Amino acid sequence: RPSRTARRELPAATKGYAVGAMAAGVSQYSLAKQLPVAQGSLSKLFARTKERAEASKLPLWDSHLYETEPGRGAPEKLLTAEQKDAVIAIATQNREAREKQSWQAISDGDFDHIQLPTRLSVSSFENIMYEAGYARRAPGFKPTLDDAQRKRRLQWAIEHNPDKHEYGDGLGFNFRRVIYTDETPARVGEQRGMLRSWAKADGTYAPDVKRPKIRNNCALQFYGSFTYDTKGPYYIYGKESPEAKKQAKQALDEENQRNKKQREKLVPTARAALGELGESEAN
Repeated sequence: RPSRTARRELPAATKGYAVGAMAAGVSQYSLAKQLPVAQGSLSKLFARTKERAEASKLPLWDSHLYETEPGRGAPEKLLTAEQKDAVIAIATQNREAREKQSWQAISDGDFDHIQLPTRLSVSSFENIMYEAGYARRAPGFKPTLDDAQRKRRLQWAIEHNPDKHEYGDGLGFNFRRVIYTDETPARVGEQRGMLRSWAKADGTYAPDVKRPKIRNNCALQFYGSFTYDTKGPYYIYGKESPEAKKQAKQALDEENQRNKKQREKLVPTARAALGELGESEAN
């Protein structure tokens, strides 16, 4: 007996053969033994085909009845571009709406006030979002190593790189001497990666989409390097202290001042160059 866990769609030629055989008097029971469908499916196919033939005034052997057979379920009701835009606007109006799962948005009735031809289903809502270029993404950022830290890690890796067992020398590879790097956030009481938002590929850093990878009260960021029986340099970013915040602000202010002075020096030079070219009025 065929499995009922997955739908099996018969080719058009096989459907025509089955309907013709049943019309000629072949029992559905014996026919089901020869085809990868259940007896009940053959009965529905025969009844559905006869109904379509009578409605379209076509004989049962007309191939049009089998090549254009519609799918199961209710007829699709197409939405206008304005209705789709309204659905997208609601789903992306703020952070809370973006982070809602599809079933939750439908269950909460977020789109019920829109005058749609029928109530949205989960799959219809997701198809609208996917067609518009949206996807469920998990964007964010995490603190990175500065140039000095990267240089120190690279230098340590070079110093511990083996001189033997190189690629192509026929001696194999010494996996005990492989350098591994680890950039892992350690989180407490949180399922990492479970929180996602509706966003386009170029919109992952929008204010209502982006989320820091580091939470001051529940996570820290670990950067490390290690090889067999040897630990390399590591860095841990934890909760920022008031003193660290003050130093970071001071460093940022100093950098902004340097950039401002540099711009003040470059602007007159650029204007003078434009003046010599006769383009002093440009821009």
